[in-house]
Amino acid sequence: MSSHYKEIDGHSLDSFIHELPFYIGNIIKYAWRAPNKNGIDDTLKLLDYLDMSRFGWVEYDLSDDATRVLSEISSYDFYSNASGLDRVHRRCIASVAEWIMNSDGSSGNDRESEKQMILSVASLQVCLLHN
Repeated sequence: MSSHYKEIDGHSLDSFIHELPFYIGNIIKYAWRAPNKNGIDDTLKLLDYLDMSRFGWVEYDLSDDATRVLSEISSYDFYSNASGLDRVHRRCIASVAEWIMNSDGSSGNDRESEKQMILSVASLQVCLLHN
C-alpha cells in the first residue's frame, strides 16, 4: 500500500482489509489515511461508504488473524497514549474496527457501534479543520 497507509503501532491496514466487503473496506481505508492524504474529504467519503453499506450489506466472516488485529486496534490501548490529532485519528480507527467486529456475520450493521463511529469521525473532522 502507498505511504498514505502508514503502519500504526505495528498494525498494517494491508493485513486485514482484503477480507472485508468493498464498502466496509473503504470505510476503514478512508479512516486510516485521512490525516495523511485528503483530510476532511476522506472523512466525508468514509461517511458516504457507511451510508452505501446499508443498501449493499453483505455478510462476512473474519479470519482469526483479522479478528485479532481488529480487536487490538479497537482497544483503548491503541489510542490512550497518543495525544492531539494522532489520538483522535486512532480513536476514529478504533471505533471503525469495533463496528466492523460487531457487525461481522450479522444481517446488518451494529447501530450502537455505528453511532460511536460517527461521533469519532466528527471529532476527527474538527481536529483536521483546526490543524
